[in-house]
Amino acid sequence: FKASFDGKTFDDCFKTQNAYYYRVGSESIVPGLDMAVQKMKVGDRWTILVPPQLAFGEKGVKPSPGKPRIPGNATIEYEVLLETFPGAEEEILEVTGGEGV
Repeated sequence: FKASFDGKTFDDCFKTQNAYYYRVGSESIVPGLDMAVQKMKVGDRWTILVPPQLAFGEKGVKPSPGKPRIPGNATIEYEVLLETFPGAEEEILEVTGGEGV
């Protein structure tokens, strides 16, 4: 994914060799992004605008090394590519008859 606000990118996993993995519902990403990913299909590439109440809220996020401060009430733009999900790999589908794990 790539994340930005006001045209300023603060996270860009597309520039890395490794994909970003997370568990749906684990609260490890902002709620609005988690909700959107659950509606995506493998191969989808979406641009998602996440409102403040489903992103970083009124407080925003303090700056960290190499990343800007995200002000409170910021709408966050995400570009997301859903490449795969655990359990969709061909080897697993063969063993389980395509029913997942």
